[in-house]
This record gives sequence, structure tokens and C-alpha cells, in this order.
Amino acid sequence: MLRCGGRWTRDLAQLYEDKKQRLGNCLLSAAFLSYTGPFSAEYRQEMVWNDWQASLLEKEVPLTQPWRVQDQLTSDVEISRCAREHESLHLLFDFFLFRNLCW
Repeated sequence: MLRCGGRWTRDLAQLYEDKKQRLGNCLLSAAFLSYTGPFSAEYRQEMVWNDWQASLLEKEVPLTQPWRVQDQLTSDVEISRCAREHESLHLLFDFFLFRNLCW
């Protein structure tokens, strides 16, 4: 247990930092999910990062830098699991596509 003390200390410090930045992170994430869906990727980029994020930072609202929506909505473990699942589906799709092309 003593060997993990350094990691726990770092994790606790990160939790305190995350708590400070929660307001800006939640505000930007909620705005992203609520308003950006129907727009193109280029327009979303402009709206979220150049307008909204810049406005929050200008008003000194605490916010994780760099802010990434995927960091707020999921974890590295979930991203990795999803990538593995999609890779399996992609290989299956390739198999069926190849099979159909051969017939």
C-alpha cells in the first residue's frame, strides 16, 4: 500500500484540479452536445474552439486545456474498447464484401 502512495497523491491532486475546471468543462460539453449536431465539422471547430472556448477563457472560467469533448464524455479505456470492437466489425465487413465480390 505504501508503494501506491505516490500514485494516490498524484491522482488526488488531479481530482482537485478537475474539480476546479468542472464548471467550464461541463458548460462547453453541454453546449457542444446541445447545439453543434447539425453543423459541419469546420463550423463546429470554429464555433466551439474559436468562439465559445475563447469566450470562456476571456471571462477566466476555469477550463481544461486543451479541451477535448471526448475527454469529457469517455475514458481512454472506453475509446480503446470501442476501437477494438470497430476493428473487428471492419474485418468482418471486409470478409463479407470480399466474399460477395468473388461470387
